[in-house]
Amino acid sequence: MTDTNQPTPSRKATAADLVCELDEKVFEYYRAYYRDDLGLPGWEQRIESFRRNEEALTGARLEYLAHYTDVSLDARRALVVGCGTGAEMFYLAGKPGIEVHGIEPFESAIDICRLKAKLLGLPLERVHKQAAERMNFPDGHFDLVVCFTVLEHVADVDAALHEMARVLAPGGKALIVLPDYAYPEEPHYKVLALPPAFFPGVVKAQLERAGRPTAFFDSLNLLTRRSLGRRLRRLGIPHRFVRERSYRANPLLLIKLYSLLCGVDRNQFLVLMK
Repeated sequence: MTDTNQPTPSRKATAADLVCELDEKVFEYYRAYYRDDLGLPGWEQRIESFRRNEEALTGARLEYLAHYTDVSLDARRALVVGCGTGAEMFYLAGKPGIEVHGIEPFESAIDICRLKAKLLGLPLERVHKQAAERMNFPDGHFDLVVCFTVLEHVADVDAALHEMARVLAPGGKALIVLPDYAYPEEPHYKVLALPPAFFPGVVKAQLERAGRPTAFFDSLNLLTRRSLGRRLRRLGIPHRFVRERSYRANPLLLIKLYSLLCGVDRNQFLVLMK
């Protein structure tokens, strides 16, 4: 007689199982961001488009930025700060002879990165639950650090900058990209606005009038190239900014003139050196 109360033997997850689990987790992650945090119209279409093209789009942008800023991606050890769902991390991991680590403070993103690591046969221990402000790596451990659209979200900007400089090996470089909040736009919400660094109350009121959630906006570090440069000089971190010159492609004449006359770009391209 069969004992129907006995537990069913566990089945080892297949690659197809992992892909399904990954797809669900990525959808949940971006739904929370696009719909709940930002209230973006058409959030479902944004998720679908991004899920299909995340690695390809990110890889192409990373290669472009590295070339534009003269930062070599041919590293022995690389660190992605704020690796999120892992696009930069796993693109770099596909390059020969490189050991890539990623840090991320949020468990939902960590789960996604570890699922991707399983699917790609990469060591799970290279995905670390850490904050940018306090890294558990030795001094001078990495010859390349990548940090894209993270610095505006950290709790302590100075500590994050200090840590990225600390873990750089002699001759290494950190490539950091973030919005310039002197530019007339809030890029996460995808809205044109008065420069948020100078008119945060006006921008928040604009979002509220449009029925958009504003807690995310309240959490942002509204950094400008000028304010970030002051921090870096005070911290004594060697660095250089590279102009994006985004005004050239902007169809709006007023924004184009503002960018040209004030020397303000949509994004800040920053390179830290050791």
